[in-house]
Amino acid sequence: MEPIFDSAANALVANEAELTLCDRESIHLPGAIQPHCVLLALDPEDLRIIHAGGDTQGLLAASPQSLLGENASRLFSQDQVERLRTLANEPCTHRAVHPFSIASGAEGSATSDVIAYRSSGLLLIELDPRREQSPSNPLEIIQTALRNIQQADTSLAICQSVVDEVRRIVGFDRIMFYRFLADGSGAVIAEATASNIDSFLGLHFPESDIPKQARELYRTNPIRAIPDARYAPAPILSLPDAPSASTLDLSHSAIRSVSPIHRQYLANMGVVASMSMSIVIRGRLWGLVACHHANPRYLPYNLREAFALLAQMVSSQLEARASAESFEVQKHSAKVHEELLNRMSEEPELAAGLVRFRPNLRDLI
Repeated sequence: MEPIFDSAANALVANEAELTLCDRESIHLPGAIQPHCVLLALDPEDLRIIHAGGDTQGLLAASPQSLLGENASRLFSQDQVERLRTLANEPCTHRAVHPFSIASGAEGSATSDVIAYRSSGLLLIELDPRREQSPSNPLEIIQTALRNIQQADTSLAICQSVVDEVRRIVGFDRIMFYRFLADGSGAVIAEATASNIDSFLGLHFPESDIPKQARELYRTNPIRAIPDARYAPAPILSLPDAPSASTLDLSHSAIRSVSPIHRQYLANMGVVASMSMSIVIRGRLWGLVACHHANPRYLPYNLREAFALLAQMVSSQLEARASAESFEVQKHSAKVHEELLNRMSEEPELAAGLVRFRPNLRDLI
């Protein structure tokens, strides 16, 4: 996830100038990825590899440098290459899709999910190795969670049910529901933690804790995971005549390297693995479900996608509940307003009609 910070941790590593720099950091153009995965950027015309980075040696038995200029057919079967060619020719492939999985690692002993999307005029391919066992039916897990969440009868109860269900599924040390307030700041309004974890419930965080560009990426990407924040970024290499990898837009990447400032903040909080789910209502980032863990966690791709679906369903449920609650508030206000008018008409003094009985002016406000 991109920055949700403990204010005490902030003071250790950032001053006002650094926070301003963080707000200007081009986090979607890191020029590097998380080292447990692989990124390949292909020319959509001929599927030639223009950029390569990550653990290509471990997953593809080839160095990144040796892959530059090669065709995708060196790495993928004919059917898989045809699928990639179809994706490269589709007009709108900016959202990541999962066209297939491949055998990877030593002698094909492991499996990697292949994720593809268009960016910067190229077809980007990501290989995400499966390190944790994937649930047999992640959608069934999410359906069960949704049934439990739907029993909540208020917005706050929904938020609490969400963090309870997410922790039940993944077992992270801390799950927080982080709500954005009208002034841009945030507050932890619901939380589920392990018994030995300090609570953040009720804490407020300044707007600068999550820079504007990070909020925009949260808004466009419903799920974000960092399996091990202690990593050293893996640089993306480029053909000599190609644009620099630092111009490669990784806004939709699941494996882009995150800000070093953010990784330091996580370290200060004792967080190794993190995941976030974006709650978007009417096109605006309403909140985040932030998950923290003290040990590495490599959640499989299909489970992360199931959580992305859960985030979208929770967003819809919260929008409906907030609308219903707003309507009830409006009805209550109208009733109080009407009673105040009646009281005022019966009292000889205006002030007495506003405050003497209940409901009164304070109830209206």
